[in-house]
Amino acid sequence: MFKGSSNRSEKRLFDNLYDFNFFPIRDAKGNIKYCMGIGYNINDRNNYEQQLLTQRALQERIFSESTLAMLIVNSNYRYVNANNEFYKLFGVTWNQIADIDLSDPTNYTENNIMLIDMMKDVFAGKTIEFEMPVRDVFVGFFNVHVERALELNCKMAPITNSDGKIENIIVYLHDITAYKTTVRQLRETQLIYSTVTSNFREGILILLDVNLLYRLVEGDKDLSMLGKNKSQMLGTSIYEDANLFGTTFITYAENALKRESFNFEISSIAKKEDGSEFEIYYNVTFTPIINEKDEVSFVYISLINVTDRKLFEQNILEFNSKLDKEVESRTEQLQKATLALEANYSELQLTQLQLVETQKDLAASLKKEKDLNDMKSQFIALISHEYRTPLTIIHTYIYLLETFYDVQNKDKFLKGIGVISQAVEAMTKLLDNALFLNEYQNHQIELTSISINEFLRSIIESSIDTHKATQKMDVITIRDNIIIDTDKYLLKQIIGNILSNAIKYSSASSVIRIELVDTDDDYTISIQDSGKGIGEDVRGNVFDSFVRSKDVTNISGSGLGLFIVKNCVNMLQGDVSFVTKTNVGTIFTTTFPKKLKNIHNS
Repeated sequence: MFKGSSNRSEKRLFDNLYDFNFFPIRDAKGNIKYCMGIGYNINDRNNYEQQLLTQRALQERIFSESTLAMLIVNSNYRYVNANNEFYKLFGVTWNQIADIDLSDPTNYTENNIMLIDMMKDVFAGKTIEFEMPVRDVFVGFFNVHVERALELNCKMAPITNSDGKIENIIVYLHDITAYKTTVRQLRETQLIYSTVTSNFREGILILLDVNLLYRLVEGDKDLSMLGKNKSQMLGTSIYEDANLFGTTFITYAENALKRESFNFEISSIAKKEDGSEFEIYYNVTFTPIINEKDEVSFVYISLINVTDRKLFEQNILEFNSKLDKEVESRTEQLQKATLALEANYSELQLTQLQLVETQKDLAASLKKEKDLNDMKSQFIALISHEYRTPLTIIHTYIYLLETFYDVQNKDKFLKGIGVISQAVEAMTKLLDNALFLNEYQNHQIELTSISINEFLRSIIESSIDTHKATQKMDVITIRDNIIIDTDKYLLKQIIGNILSNAIKYSSASSVIRIELVDTDDDYTISIQDSGKGIGEDVRGNVFDSFVRSKDVTNISGSGLGLFIVKNCVNMLQGDVSFVTKTNVGTIFTTTFPKKLKNIHNS
């Protein structure tokens, strides 16, 4: 070095490796006066380079494995890079987008031409975030035709170099299509909820989750009378309100989680505005709500206030009680008159006999009047009870149909029409039974020769369609084309009512067995179901009017079906009997002559 040459070498010093540069320093005359050495710590440089490589590898990994679509654009408005999520989102490859000029306006539509100005703003230092819909269009700046509807959240941010200069921008594309769809569905659900609750004024609506916590409570008027507030109830457990409707109410809720539905009546003590207490009555329906996973997600409970109807029924009972007392009073008067006449028996024997006959006629007339009033009160109670539920269903679903029509939800629209049709069918069936009660004694029997095989088959098909029955119908006939003379209207009432009961009281997947046999003079039809069986409390009078077992109050019915069956069988000179066993099933057997004799129409 003192000879004028420079030298570079690596030397270890203080346990570190240095890169040394040695060179001479000359004075003004050019003579070498000093020797200078500069050393660089190679270990620090290698560590720094390794950190840079690690950081770059991490950034590249984040870029490539991000769940967001990402791309980088340089200052020449050309793509620099894009990650896999971008390629998957738009179905393109790098070769398709590599040569696209993002500053060319022809690559944009009038709906997205503003993206050029946005990129200019980002290169000027801004960060921009916005939403961009893409629906069945050709996207020139991606060189791809997007057929499906997309909702994208876009964010553009600048990337600077070590000198702080913006060389590139990075674009994040987040597919929010599912989120937007969910928001729209939520708004639709809120609209339906608002429609239902705003039209439910006489009672209480409750929605429980699988933990039996209150998730929806509506009916401020009735809740106030019961001393409850919906804001206090929401989020609490039904078990905390055990005293409101009793433990039986909780049991029904628990069973509803097992896919069971119930309909019954309950009462509770309520308070008027003046603080006086009174008994309030509700018709209650428990319905499990099944989600898309075929699991019970909620229990829907409707409590319809039927207090007015109950008061009306009590007035009817009071009227009947007064009528009974009047009958007793009149009977007592007649008895006194009879005793007075007996004192002069020899003189008034003829008059006494006449009065006895008058007494019998009057007693029969009063009994008939009482029976008619009893039937009238039962019929009024039946109509007010059985018509309220289908009318409520029809009223609610009319509002729902308007909503489903507005949002063009065809499946829910058709389902709503089906529910209304079933409610109308139930009301029509009740009216048919009522009309039959009024007209059957004056029915003129009209005999027609028919094939009982074909007739039976048509009634089975009609019943399946009316009740939307899912049970298997096992039809057994010994002979084909059995010809009989009968009144088709009466025979249809008999078979239709027995088969309707078999469908209603049997499980959906059970088998209903229908058997037809005949002899030279008679034919027999038997219908066997696998239902609950006839309750022991009504087996002795099951063919009387308005008779229903306490075990089937959760199933709709009028108590008139078997009464109609018995009267129609008598008019066709037949016989009806049944065999029943609890939780096994019931067999109804009817036998008729093939030729009716001595027909007398009254």
